[in-house]
Amino acid sequence: MKSGNKKHNVRIAALIAAVLALCLALTGCMMGSGKQPSINAEDDSTVAYADRQLTFAQNVQSIQVNVNTAVGFFCYEDNMYKILTDKTGGGSDALETAAPDVTAAPDATAAPDATTAPDAPKADTAEDNTVKYTVELFEKDKDGNLSETPASSDKFTYEINEKNGYLFVKSSVLGEIRINASCANGSELKETVKLNVNRQSVSLFDIVMFVIGLYLLYSAISGRGRIFDAEFVKEGMEAKHKKAMRISCLAAAVIMIAAGVVSALDGFGKLQTVSMILFGLLCAVFVAAIIWTGKYVDKNAKREAQQQPGGGTLRAPKAAFEFDDDEPTIDDVKK
Repeated sequence: MKSGNKKHNVRIAALIAAVLALCLALTGCMMGSGKQPSINAEDDSTVAYADRQLTFAQNVQSIQVNVNTAVGFFCYEDNMYKILTDKTGGGSDALETAAPDVTAAPDATAAPDATTAPDAPKADTAEDNTVKYTVELFEKDKDGNLSETPASSDKFTYEINEKNGYLFVKSSVLGEIRINASCANGSELKETVKLNVNRQSVSLFDIVMFVIGLYLLYSAISGRGRIFDAEFVKEGMEAKHKKAMRISCLAAAVIMIAAGVVSALDGFGKLQTVSMILFGLLCAVFVAAIIWTGKYVDKNAKREAQQQPGGGTLRAPKAAFEFDDDEPTIDDVKK
């Protein structure tokens, strides 16, 4: 590959990285601006505790199978920034309280202390902002119909994260997640929260990998393309350099196309190990290609060219009638 082409590719990669960094920065500014929901947020609601209505702030309408997803959080309608959590970390036994012992009779022999006034009834000022919730999974059959009975607990998991208060759900089968909840003041969700569990979709990264693989396959078969432009190749080694490039492109193409196909077929996320192996092989091929093709490069000529003024810059081609300032002109010839 020519040094100019290499620098051009580096500049393109740097530009893409800069655009991605800008997008992330803008996203961070948008997310960081204003008040954010938190389990530690102050409860500044003016609605009486007994009148508050429980709701679920839903992040997504569906989740992908075998992907642990933050689906939302519990809160009150009048204060969407105060995230409510469960007491025990598990959703089904959050609000169990000990019943008073009615079998124990008062001690009639003890005379009341006349000097001590009876305890005044405690005002209900201690607000219990915890929820008791249930999550059920209704599995789909081969025809896409939902089961009438909930699936067994070994097919899905759910838990409220202790740090941020979000409810995370993960299902190993296709179906529908249903969430119900109540809080200590007696309020319940107005309606059941429902989430579809779908197959995993193909990511943009996998699509790009597949397309690049097709391009490399075409280049390896045809032996044409800018990828074969070479500079500073040792004299007499051009054919070997091109052969090494074609073999490297073919190996990388096969791996990248295979990775794209595996990702497209892996709707349940069960082939992630295979994808990781293919990615590791691809990295190994790239490293081997750099070492192999580097054997045919004249490193001294390349170093000398880079040390010359302007040797590291990329110039646009000039027309035949345009001259640089230091080029001889007709006047110089006449002298």
